[in-house]
Amino acid sequence: MKTMFFHGLTTDSRRFTVSGKIEEDGNTLAIGIAICGAKERFIRKTGRIKSESRLNGANVRGIKEITIRETEIAGNELKIFYQYVADFCKKTSKELQKDFNLDNNDRSK
Repeated sequence: MKTMFFHGLTTDSRRFTVSGKIEEDGNTLAIGIAICGAKERFIRKTGRIKSESRLNGANVRGIKEITIRETEIAGNELKIFYQYVADFCKKTSKELQKDFNLDNNDRSK
C-alpha cells in the first residue's frame, strides 16, 4: 500500500506531519509522526521524510500501530487514516509526544 500523509496543527500551534500505511496483514494501521519544534519552520517535505523514516524504521520512537477490522478497510484506507489522525489536531504537542513516545524526559522506551 502507498504511504499516506497528513499535515496538521496542534492546539498549542505546533505543526506536525503524520505518515501511515496499512500493513500487509490487512488489519493494522501503522503511523509515524514528526512534530516541529517550537522555533522550527514548518516544511512539508522535511515532515514527510522524517515521519516516513520513522514509519519504515526499526526504532520504536515516533510510531504507533492501530488494529482495525478488516471489514472497515475494503477500499477505505485513506478514509480510515484521515479519521484517526484528524483527532491529533485536538491535542497539544505534549500529548502527541507522549502518545508516540517522543517525550524528551524518557528515552528508555
